[in-house]
Amino acid sequence: MFTTLLFATLIIVVGSAGVAGCTYLVLGKGLTFYIMVRLLPATACLCLDICVWMLVGGPTSIKADMVVLPVGISILTAGFILVGQGLGKTISNAVDELQRGAEQIVSAANQVAQSSQTLAGDSSKQASSLEETSASAAEINARARQNTDSCRSTVALLAQSEEKVASANRQLGQMVTSMNQITESSGKISKIIKVIDDIAFQTNILALNAAVEAARAGEAGMGFAVVADEVRGLAQRSAQAAKDTASLIEESIANSSGGKSRVDEVALAISALTEETLRVKTMVDEISSGSEEQSRGIDQISRAVAEMERVTQTNAAMAQQSAAAAEELNAQSAMTQGIVSGLHAMVRGQAQRYA
Repeated sequence: MFTTLLFATLIIVVGSAGVAGCTYLVLGKGLTFYIMVRLLPATACLCLDICVWMLVGGPTSIKADMVVLPVGISILTAGFILVGQGLGKTISNAVDELQRGAEQIVSAANQVAQSSQTLAGDSSKQASSLEETSASAAEINARARQNTDSCRSTVALLAQSEEKVASANRQLGQMVTSMNQITESSGKISKIIKVIDDIAFQTNILALNAAVEAARAGEAGMGFAVVADEVRGLAQRSAQAAKDTASLIEESIANSSGGKSRVDEVALAISALTEETLRVKTMVDEISSGSEEQSRGIDQISRAVAEMERVTQTNAAMAQQSAAAAEELNAQSAMTQGIVSGLHAMVRGQAQRYA
């Protein structure tokens, strides 16, 4: 009897070890340990049932075969049912979590796909806007350079005009000096003519005195009287010529004075023109400097916009790639969700069967 009990116990132990080995090969260490721990009470009850079976008669007892063995089999079956129910609940909970995670992944993938498509569209629009901005900046830069060149040409022309105005101003100064010299010379000539007029007047008086003395001398002074008349006539003609010359010189002096006044006015006008030209030149120099700085600034802006355009185009391409990847991720997530839903339905069905 003891040998039979030992043999039965050995069969149970070997069977349990075989079941554990098969479970380990199929399900791995974790689930094998889980199953064996939960089957341990059922195994112990089975061993106890075999002991009872042996005590009540063993194979020779119909009562033992009809009562004790079915109880042991029922205990083992109940152990397997409890293990299956526990595994079903655990797997069901895991599948529930997996399904919720899959749904969240699908939702996130949809959001990523929509965001990527929106970003790709916005990047394309921004790239187009930056391309237009770059073209406008290039056009503005070309105009700014043209304005700078025009300002430089204007500065060169103003410099030439300044030189010409300065030359005209110098020549006008020389003319004023010449007019002043002419006026001074006319004044000296007027003095000389006055002296000549005085000499003619004195000569006329002397001629009159000589004529009077010749008349007193009678016939002896006739020749002297003729000479005195000639001298008197010459003195009168000299006086008249001196008066005419004085009139011409006075008229010339008046004209010279008027010309000098006009030359002075022209000199003032040219001087004012020179000052205005210098002011205009200074302003044009400032405009030219500002245009050059503006041209450099616009050139820098053009380079920055070109770099932004390049980066934006790169971002647009990357956004399109991200959108395609998001679409692929969305499709993979949907497929994963379908697989998880099928697994969930299967596990739920099994769990309901064990519930």
